[in-house]
Amino acid sequence: MIPPDWVPYHRTDDNELIGYLQPTGDGNVIPVTLFGHPLAAEGGEEWWAVDVLEGLGLSYLADTWELRDDDGNWIRVVINECDSHQVVVANADFAKLVDRPTEMYGDRVTLPVPTDRLRPRQ
Repeated sequence: MIPPDWVPYHRTDDNELIGYLQPTGDGNVIPVTLFGHPLAAEGGEEWWAVDVLEGLGLSYLADTWELRDDDGNWIRVVINECDSHQVVVANADFAKLVDRPTEMYGDRVTLPVPTDRLRPRQ
C-alpha cells in the first residue's frame, strides 16, 4: 500500500492520478510512479517534481520494465495492471502481442505497492 505521507498527484488536464510526491524529510519531494518507482535520483522542490510527473503522464506504464525475480535475475516485463495496492506485470516476451487472448500472456507476477523489484529496462 502506498505510504500515507506520499501525496497523490493528479494530472492538471483531467484529474487522473499519475503518480505521487514522496517526501524526502528535508522539505523536498521525489516524483514516483503509481507503483512507487522513483522518477529521479534525488528530491527537489515540489514544482519541479510536478513538472516531472506532468511531463511523463502515464507513459511509463507502456514502457518495458525489468523485474528482479526470486533468484536475483532481471527479466523483461510489461505492466498489465496497477493500483495503490498492487502492480501486475507479465513476461514481455509474450505480453505485448496484439489480439492475444489474456490466458496466453506470459507469466504474470503480482507485487505489492510500493515495490523495489521493478526498474526501467536497462
